[in-house]
Amino acid sequence: MRTCHEEYATGPCLAMSDEEEEVVDPKESVDTKCKATKECAKLLIAYEACSERIDAKGSGQCTGQYLDYVGCVDNCAAHGLFGKLK
Repeated sequence: MRTCHEEYATGPCLAMSDEEEEVVDPKESVDTKCKATKECAKLLIAYEACSERIDAKGSGQCTGQYLDYVGCVDNCAAHGLFGKLK
């Protein structure tokens, strides 16, 4: 298998072995663990409650609650990811 198209290549194309491992993004598993923490779960509940209020009202936004939740997950994940960097 070739990793580049010969007509677009400016240098040599790299051949990949069929036996090479597929790279797994460690962030996905770390994010899953972080989403399950009490702190982040509370923020998710607050965001979902806001979303339900907005759906019932028909107008508004929950940007603040969403950013709080995503920030919690990212902050938690950052601590777990830096140890896995090569």
